[in-house]
Amino acid sequence: MASTREPPCLLIAMAHGDDMEFYCGGTVAKFVSEGWRAVLVMFTANMPGADLHNDGKFLEHPPEAVAPAREEEVHAGASELGVDTIVQMGFKDSAYYTGQRVTWLGDPDYNLQHPVGHEPLPAAAGNFRCIQKLQAVLDKHKPEIVITHNFSSGFEHTCVATMVNQAFGQAVRDGTKLGSLWIAAAARHSAWESDVRLFPSPNILIDITDHWTTKLRAIRAHKTQHVESAIPKIEAVARYWGIARQCRYAEPFSMIQDARYR
Repeated sequence: MASTREPPCLLIAMAHGDDMEFYCGGTVAKFVSEGWRAVLVMFTANMPGADLHNDGKFLEHPPEAVAPAREEEVHAGASELGVDTIVQMGFKDSAYYTGQRVTWLGDPDYNLQHPVGHEPLPAAAGNFRCIQKLQAVLDKHKPEIVITHNFSSGFEHTCVATMVNQAFGQAVRDGTKLGSLWIAAAARHSAWESDVRLFPSPNILIDITDHWTTKLRAIRAHKTQHVESAIPKIEAVARYWGIARQCRYAEPFSMIQDARYR
């Protein structure tokens, strides 16, 4: 009799289009090839920043033109990796630059301008409505693994990492059966641009050698993002961790078991 058991779920929660591909694209492709179901949670609407006409005006196109172009790229990259479901949170990104002035776009629920009290985190990181929205997604899909940003990897990335950490912990305490939270280590955006070493040190390295070309195809699906200039660094990082994993290419993560949150 055929088994009716649902395939295990890998949920990737990222701030922007192309983050999944850069941070963990090889891992996603590997897990999907092994029968996992992949769900991408996209936090921002990807409104500022795109070279839409190959004219070098990366930050000068209006959000209403940038967002749909980047949404197409999100779907194209996800398709390359075999992602099953995309959940769009749709929060407005922090800023839009016209070439002359900066306009802040942040939603009331995703306000990146003001810190929470005196802590060095934006208000969105402590907004319970944002956290509860993500918690509902975790409860629905019950992922065996959740992958998100490092806590020291760029402003909106850190904000998302903080919200995912809180939503994951609250979901576990409320009885949702989850597996583990994986924090992606060094990738395109890092607080230490000249050093791939991070603290805490990764405690799991995924061999992505067989999925390296898939990762590159997914990265290159984000055609408006000047991705080619970042690929040499991404390859150097993957080779660095590959040496530690005794393979050609590897992606590093810090893994936290759900018991940590009980």
